[in-house]
Amino acid sequence: ETAMLGFEIDQQYSGEGLKIKRVPQYSPGAFAKTKLAVGELVTKINGKAVSRNESLMRETLTGQVGRNLNFTVKAADGKERTVTYRVGNLSWYQSLTNREEIERQ
Repeated sequence: ETAMLGFEIDQQYSGEGLKIKRVPQYSPGAFAKTKLAVGELVTKINGKAVSRNESLMRETLTGQVGRNLNFTVKAADGKERTVTYRVGNLSWYQSLTNREEIERQ
């Protein structure tokens, strides 16, 4: 089973890493200690450089459901930090986005 990142990737971005397009309100990336911001770049997952390459992402995320992942995040000012949180599967991610959608109505 492939883990979901807990944030949406900007598919239009073609530079280094994964550019964060959206972080659902109830995702671990929205919590104070593990905060991710739109526009930041995830350059590594568990120490491995990542890009929008689908096979690389699948290789990096397969078998990781329920485990903590370490994200190396580069902020807009160029500073890097490590953010660690437990990731879930597709159903987990859909429940986060559905909850956010319901509360907006």
